[in-house]
Amino acid sequence: MVKIDFDKYVALLSWRSIYWGIEKNIISPKNAILYAEKIIELNPEIDTPEIISLLISESTEKDVILSLIEDIISNTPELENNEESNMRLIRYIVLSELKEKIQAPDSLLSEIENIYADFDYPTDMESFI
Repeated sequence: MVKIDFDKYVALLSWRSIYWGIEKNIISPKNAILYAEKIIELNPEIDTPEIISLLISESTEKDVILSLIEDIISNTPELENNEESNMRLIRYIVLSELKEKIQAPDSLLSEIENIYADFDYPTDMESFI
């Protein structure tokens, strides 16, 4: 699982993309809490009870976090819920993070192969792999 730098990517993400990444075991459930913290930091006027519940949750279990995010999603209108766009966004962020962290070309290529497998061998990556 990859840790996301929310300072860089918060504007790109949504609760649905966070949910998708956690559900597919691409990102850690702890990332939902970090995302909520960043959202509150950038928008201190937000007092959404569902986001507050996520922030004060004592659990980082996947099922608990996903349930809390479902509550947020059900009470937060968002423009789209497209699984393909959520997958592409999370994949972009994961690959960007890897590129910054891994300097050795062989290690980077090995990790990219793992990402390719983690994302169920997307056809738009075939030519790259």
